[in-house]
Amino acid sequence: MLGRVNRFGQVVEPKITLLMSDLPAEKRLGAILSKKMAMLNANTTAARDSALSVSNVVDFMNPYGEEVIGELLEDNPELDAKLAYPTDNLQGESETELISRVTGRISLLCINEQENLYTLIETETLDLIAQKEAMGESVLRAEQLNLDARVIARMEVIPDTSSVQNEFTGSVYLDVTDTKVPVKPLTQLQVINLVRENLKLKALKQVNDHDFDQVKHQAKQQTREAIAQLRQDVKDYRSQILHNKYDSYSRDKASDRLKKQLAHVTSLLWKFPPNQPITLSVCNDWQNVEFLKFCSFASG
Repeated sequence: MLGRVNRFGQVVEPKITLLMSDLPAEKRLGAILSKKMAMLNANTTAARDSALSVSNVVDFMNPYGEEVIGELLEDNPELDAKLAYPTDNLQGESETELISRVTGRISLLCINEQENLYTLIETETLDLIAQKEAMGESVLRAEQLNLDARVIARMEVIPDTSSVQNEFTGSVYLDVTDTKVPVKPLTQLQVINLVRENLKLKALKQVNDHDFDQVKHQAKQQTREAIAQLRQDVKDYRSQILHNKYDSYSRDKASDRLKKQLAHVTSLLWKFPPNQPITLSVCNDWQNVEFLKFCSFASG
């Protein structure tokens, strides 16, 4: 209905207002609508957001909301019991089966408990989505890559045998394209100079001028400084986000997540300081290469 009131060529665009009460149970209806609109937008424009997106409703009916509610129930057996054990007998037919079942039963709780649980689900889901997007792992947003592709050859794979001509019939073709390579491989000297640049050392003109012992010592010192700065930044960030958490569970959950992330990043910084050689196994059909040596130039 929302899409049909706005047609191509329409001079005056419609204004759509969705009325929702303050009852916590309405959040489920809003999330379902937000999910439906995101799916409709993705099918028609390849993007989840459009002019018809429900912007003031948190869409927790997604895999991340499913993950959040699963952890909440696992850590809170009392809540699991109050909701009549929604984790039992899951069919696995949907990626949002658990969050759908839980939100359908939240109305069994008193109003205060409903509000607190929905607030927890929304904040934890938004935090997890933001984390995944920052790491480039979000499944909710598709990234575009301009390859500047140009078709140079075409072969018919399945011929058209249909007697009806429309958008859903026709031959199937295999295209050979000339595509722009997004990243050009670096030379050994370029890698060395990138390492030295991150360590604030002078660039070189020859590979033989590179002093590995000097760079190793400098890299260890920079790693110590980066970890010290990281610990301080995490401490400041923890104070900032915990201030916005209204219950002890959310604060403990956020603090535990930050602790694990700090430990993970710290271990990576110690394991892969700048100039640390690593071995990458490569298997290519067009060249006989088994192992290539690279130098990591990760910096804080």
